Amino acid sequence: MVTALLIVLAAVFNVVMDKSSENKFKSVYWNKDEGWVYKWKDATATEERFLGSSTVFVFLTDGWHLTQFLFHSSWQLALSIHINMEVHWLLEFILIKTLFSAVFELFYRKWR
Repeated sequence: MVTALLIVLAAVFNVVMDKSSENKFKSVYWNKDEGWVYKWKDATATEERFLGSSTVFVFLTDGWHLTQFLFHSSWQLALSIHINMEVHWLLEFILIKTLFSAVFELFYRKWR
């Protein structure tokens, strides 16, 4: 039951992400094209607004990144509950999230 709820939440968060990227919301915070103002000091996108605003704390900068974080966390938590790595599910969740994030950052920076 918990896994089903997490999958449903992941789907809902994915919809909000898509609608945000389509600029369906009036607020700058929820508009993906304008949300950069919370992530960067200026339009050149060379200096973070605060430490980690473009990496580890990016989910705090705008609605699109928040729902992306919640989307990924939902499916990662669902996965960690169901796989059996012989460790606590919370540790599995942290390991899955860390591995996914590290690989994402590595490849994202490679293709800049």
